[in-house]
Amino acid sequence: MYCNNKLYEVDTVANFDDIFNKTKNMNFDEVINKTKNVAEELSKRSATALEISRRKIELLDNKNKLSRVYENYGYLIYKQKNGEEVNRVDIDVKEEEISLLRNKIDVLSDELEEYKQNNKF
Repeated sequence: MYCNNKLYEVDTVANFDDIFNKTKNMNFDEVINKTKNVAEELSKRSATALEISRRKIELLDNKNKLSRVYENYGYLIYKQKNGEEVNRVDIDVKEEEISLLRNKIDVLSDELEEYKQNNKF
């Protein structure tokens, strides 16, 4: 498995020779069960990796949205400072959007950190 361009062995199937050597003394049902267990473990890890990737994309998307909201907010404040008429409701809406996006970003960052700690990614 690759993570950050480094090769990591997956411990459940790290050494195929060991698995095959152990199966010589097993009956067919034990081999099937062992294979099934390995497949289930790999499936769980793949699902976790996929969920982490989704969260990272969602985090980046929210950071981009926040950047655009800051830009619009700054434009409104600049107009106001230069004496142009700006609706206070528009400023309040942008401030609320900023607050909501920052909260989402914090939650997503915490979730990603938790995934990394619990799943050793």
